[in-house]
Amino acid sequence: MPGALAADPARRVAVVGTGYVGLVTGTCLAQAGAHVTCLDVDPKRIATLKAGKVPFLEPGLPALVTGNHQAGRLAFTTDPQEALGNAHVAFLAVGTPSRPDGSSDLSYLHSALETATKLLPKGAVIVIRSTVPPGTGDKLQDRVAKLGRADLQLVSAPEFLAEGTAVRDFQNPDRLVFGGPEPGRGAVASLFASLRPESPRILTDRPTAELVKYTANTFLAARVSLINEIARLCDAWGADVRTVSRAVGLDPRVGALFLRPGVGYGGSCFPKDVQALAAAAKSAGIELAMVPAIEQANDAQWRYAFEKARGMLGGDLSGKRGEEEIRQDEQAGGEGREHCRLVGMVGVEGEIGEQQHREFQHIVVEGAKELDDEQWTIAPFREQREIGRGHRQ
Repeated sequence: MPGALAADPARRVAVVGTGYVGLVTGTCLAQAGAHVTCLDVDPKRIATLKAGKVPFLEPGLPALVTGNHQAGRLAFTTDPQEALGNAHVAFLAVGTPSRPDGSSDLSYLHSALETATKLLPKGAVIVIRSTVPPGTGDKLQDRVAKLGRADLQLVSAPEFLAEGTAVRDFQNPDRLVFGGPEPGRGAVASLFASLRPESPRILTDRPTAELVKYTANTFLAARVSLINEIARLCDAWGADVRTVSRAVGLDPRVGALFLRPGVGYGGSCFPKDVQALAAAAKSAGIELAMVPAIEQANDAQWRYAFEKARGMLGGDLSGKRGEEEIRQDEQAGGEGREHCRLVGMVGVEGEIGEQQHREFQHIVVEGAKELDDEQWTIAPFREQREIGRGHRQ
């Protein structure tokens, strides 16, 4: 088994939350040899997992869930006592959604923490796997002490998993970050000991570990926003963004990743984390310039793509969803990928009438999902416009 550890009955782990991060974390820790119980408040989700079905798409995960569940290393429950009552380490992997002002809503985390505090045995370690603003872990440690459980240590262990490659990312990490005091930090790090031993282990304090996560996602979002602005310049000046990206990416100081232009970053992490970092800085009295500009550039890019689609349709988007509604959908769902968001904008997701659907399904403004020249030729689109290709359309 990849990353297998010798079986150790003392390695009892609880994971609170069976969303994307929680299920991948629990399953891969079980694959690495720990005995894991995943806890969730949703009985339907737990029943689905017990049946060996994964409620979202992630290559390789269903087989690991089934295999470890059948082997007795991975269990699922809605009973907090069953999950937490004898766990040595408890990972909290619950959602921290954005509030209207961009700050993180930590209510689910606080609820999970209180439950864990009541039920965990003496000397257990609580791991904050959720993405939280810097300083959150220290505040939660104080809260645990006030609840009479000073014996519990809190450790921050941010995840760096990408959708579609999460299992591979977990089992082959490029770095692992653990923030908190010893011996709790070491106990958590030991769970990951066999996972690519040559990868750096960053042992630090909680605020630093928390800021690592925000910095990584904000930096990648900044790269996306920058190349998107360059793509708009390419359209204006007749340059080719593909060539620009390739030439710039060959510089080892820059690198080639996250230099594909699109219609703006989306998903469940970048928008939320960029907003949360800006909000956290504001609450700390720190005036930032670049971080808010990243979000502004992203907003400008999807509006640019929207206007490009409007032009392709002769300026008439009557009957289609309005810009603000589309924007709200993006913020609420976070499911759009860069290469398909604009398809939704022009109504191909069934938001318009059948006749209009037939008319517009052959129109696409393409960004991040690069097609070579032959693919563009055979693609079943009546008209194509690739952002950043200038006159090469």
